[in-house]
Amino acid sequence: MPDNEAKKYKKQVESFKKATSKMEIEEMKANGDTKSDEYKQKILRLESIMGVDTLNPFGTNELSIFEEKITTMTYGDMQSLAQRVGLNPYQSESAIKKSLIKEFEFKN
Repeated sequence: MPDNEAKKYKKQVESFKKATSKMEIEEMKANGDTKSDEYKQKILRLESIMGVDTLNPFGTNELSIFEEKITTMTYGDMQSLAQRVGLNPYQSESAIKKSLIKEFEFKN
């Protein structure tokens, strides 16, 4: 298969994956199934395909995933993220968590 055709095919596969993931996610949202691990995995897969983790400083567009992520962060990681998104990194750990969640909700 020539290089051009391979690139075109790969692009079509990625588009199909995005569309399929979006439909599955929308169906789960309609059914109120947004708290399940399956939903989170589908969101993470879709965001990975779309490159959200590299474009968004929070690494996700889903609040529940961000809240889960922030609980595993060290204080230094939270300070670094706070500085990247324009917040004061010299707050207490609990204050930074609250500020990051508030900023996440504001930007998303």
